[in-house]
Amino acid sequence: MEEKATTKHGWRIIFFVLLMLSQCRENESPFGRHFELIPDYTNNEVKVGMVFSIAANSKYFAVPDKNRGLIHVFDHEGKLVNSYGNTEGQPTRFISPDILFMDETHIWIWDTGKNSVYQYSTEGRLLKRVGLNASVGYKKFCVHEGYLYFHSNTDFPVLQIDPVSGALVKGFGEFYPPYDQPAGKSFNNLNGYILPFRGGIMTVNAQHAEWCVYDPQGNLLEKKQLPELEACFQVAVGHYLSNLKGDPDVNTAVINIMDAAVDRNRLFLLIVPVPNNPQIDGGNTILVVNPASGKILNNITLPGKMYFSFAVKEGICLAYNHNDARFEFFKLPDKIYR
Repeated sequence: MEEKATTKHGWRIIFFVLLMLSQCRENESPFGRHFELIPDYTNNEVKVGMVFSIAANSKYFAVPDKNRGLIHVFDHEGKLVNSYGNTEGQPTRFISPDILFMDETHIWIWDTGKNSVYQYSTEGRLLKRVGLNASVGYKKFCVHEGYLYFHSNTDFPVLQIDPVSGALVKGFGEFYPPYDQPAGKSFNNLNGYILPFRGGIMTVNAQHAEWCVYDPQGNLLEKKQLPELEACFQVAVGHYLSNLKGDPDVNTAVINIMDAAVDRNRLFLLIVPVPNNPQIDGGNTILVVNPASGKILNNITLPGKMYFSFAVKEGICLAYNHNDARFEFFKLPDKIYR
């Protein structure tokens, strides 16, 4: 009887030790608490090709259908409420409506084929067209206090564009080093995401775990980095990306951030490949960051293998599952925002 009691007590100790170790591992994880999500709603009635941009406001999500020249609008429960663009009776025809931005009353559509930005009401009424007279980078843009903001990797990382003439007003921002050679500068600043943030402009470097916040005049307000994320993506010696740096013997840190979003008090980053296993050929991980502290709080695994874009608004995430060809809507756990 005493031996059984001792054995039972011993198993309790082992269980307690294992529990403590598991909690330590969770607490010490550089990517925070892990969540695996399944969709609350799905929509596969709308078939699109590659989706590199999803926009959102408090009521709707908007998605470009590049192949058919359409914009599809969903509500937050996954219902298709509108489609417009290259249909009969529409005032314009898109060539390549790739990138979208939404505020509470408008949808801004960047047609890269026409090098123009179109402003629509959320109901689908064309309001104006802005022909771009500046060379801008191909990634997420935004509208803030009446001006258009785009990424660039030439003279400045942020370009402020006049909303009437489409001309460059000014450029500003800091590039990620090194600056010593054009190849290195271009490689380290190839793509970036421009987001409205706390009355200013946030830029997220797609190649590195770094973001900056500027006021509308171009003054740098803050810069933060995620060294634990940067360390996960090292290009192997001899890899073709290393050669872009100009020195094949130097490992170059590469963060492939496929998309970025801000909702409430959180920054969301869609990462490719999987951060803790870069050998996995896929992208279904979203990192949740506290932009105030610069700390990664959570990592979210989506059910599909590959996602190229997503949007988060009011606790709802919409992502396009490329392999399964469907739109997936997720209600994010409240813990993510606490």
